[in-house]
Amino acid sequence: MRKFAGAFLPALCILWSMLGSPSIGQTTFDPNGTVNRVAIIDQARLFEQSKFGLAAREELQLRSDALIEENRIIVEGFEKEEQQLVIDRQNLAPEEFREKADAFDARVRASRREQDAKLQELGNFLSQKQQQFFEEARPILIAIIQERGIDVVLSRESVLLSGQGVDITDLAIQRIDETLPNE
Repeated sequence: MRKFAGAFLPALCILWSMLGSPSIGQTTFDPNGTVNRVAIIDQARLFEQSKFGLAAREELQLRSDALIEENRIIVEGFEKEEQQLVIDRQNLAPEEFREKADAFDARVRASRREQDAKLQELGNFLSQKQQQFFEEARPILIAIIQERGIDVVLSRESVLLSGQGVDITDLAIQRIDETLPNE
């Protein structure tokens, strides 16, 4: 309960100070009477709805589909090979069959390791694209902050409620789409 109150109280104070002016970058006052302008941004939406993020997701889908197809082909090949091993078992000496079966098992295990590595690489792809996006978007976001005279930008996930015009996500997406290449 204390943990919730500890996180809730600062957010409530920020909310209270923001409910008023509907302009982008709400005005707040710190205890010393200094004026602070606060804005919020939805980082997930910023990436997902930008042209860069949409292109990254499309690339991820293409890579994922290709890996699924590759896995399907590999499985079909192993199934045929396994069926042939079952047939060969009747015609081979036990030692010879064991050698073939062991070689088959080794190929299957090696293929699984390779495909698992490709799956891991695919899992890292989107994280790498997000990191690249935020590194490249940083100067654009800083320019927006400077233009609007914003002192503090909070993550949408950490804000319980906000007044109108506080969220600069749409503006940031527009500027990023105008500036960054669609990778």
